[in-house]
Amino acid sequence: DHQAGSNISTPTTKYSKVDEANSLNHQSDNMWHVTRKNTLDYLRKFKGGNGQVAPPLNAPQSGWTLLGSFSGLLLLSAYNEWIKNESDGDYELLMGPFGALMTLLYGLHSAPASQPRNVVLGQVVAGAVSLSFTYIPEDVMPVWIRRAVGPAFAIAAMVKLGVTHPPAGAHSVIYASGTYNWLFYFFVVLGAMISVAPAVLINNMSNRRQYPIYWGYWTEYLQQSWQKLSGQKGNDKSN
Repeated sequence: DHQAGSNISTPTTKYSKVDEANSLNHQSDNMWHVTRKNTLDYLRKFKGGNGQVAPPLNAPQSGWTLLGSFSGLLLLSAYNEWIKNESDGDYELLMGPFGALMTLLYGLHSAPASQPRNVVLGQVVAGAVSLSFTYIPEDVMPVWIRRAVGPAFAIAAMVKLGVTHPPAGAHSVIYASGTYNWLFYFFVVLGAMISVAPAVLINNMSNRRQYPIYWGYWTEYLQQSWQKLSGQKGNDKSN
């Protein structure tokens, strides 16, 4: 009887092992097909989408871009000279990324990254994050690593907060070197604020432009507060 019981259980064991092997093979095949499909889908993205190439600006609009860029950079250059004169050459405006700012303000004036909220708050956020990494000792984080880590966190913070601004990302790389302190940062933020003024004046001279598209949450809050205040005054007068 014992031998008979052993003979009966053996086929079941064999079948269970075969089923397990078939199941593993099936899972392996599925993983291979899924991996292959995902890889091909990934590679197809390299071909590009169906978006159209942006058309070039016409001559009048290119002229407005020329005038705006010249005016904005001239104002910033004068501001830079004032900083250098007042500080006896110890401080200056970090001008390079402001060239990118002019491109945004007068070449892509409708883009979210070009709006005053992003122009100012992007610099505030990115600069503060990147400068914070300069307090890490160089024997813990060498400068060449900090130039990658600080700006990466700065850009991620801008994206998370909805104030993405490419020139601020460029400034964050400069700050990460550790050569520049918070006063340089202050001058850059102030320079970004100054740059908004000529952008508003010059862009709106064109019938085909409007700048800004929006100011941001702070001005919306002020407008709502003003409307509430005006409503309260109206009710007081009626009473």
